[in-house]
Amino acid sequence: MASISERESREIEAANASGATPVVFVHGLWLLPSSWDRWVTLFEEAGYVALTPGWPDDPETVAAEVRCCLTNARAYCRDRAPWHEMDACSEKAEATD
Repeated sequence: MASISERESREIEAANASGATPVVFVHGLWLLPSSWDRWVTLFEEAGYVALTPGWPDDPETVAAEVRCCLTNARAYCRDRAPWHEMDACSEKAEATD
């Protein structure tokens, strides 16, 4: 059973309390709920209330996703291409902290 995050719960409560017409923005692959921020602003300025649900296991931030991807890339290279130099990836991962 899917669960609702705290952020999503707050959005739902605010939408219900607003009485405005809701608009739901659902992101696809390689995006996060924050990808809709500009559209949320546009629609809310027009009098709607926006909801931007995430998918299960979405990271909270782009930086968290980058860290995850780099970690997985390092593991992939370590297992399948041990000759590949991963220092640059390590530096990028540390820079996102």
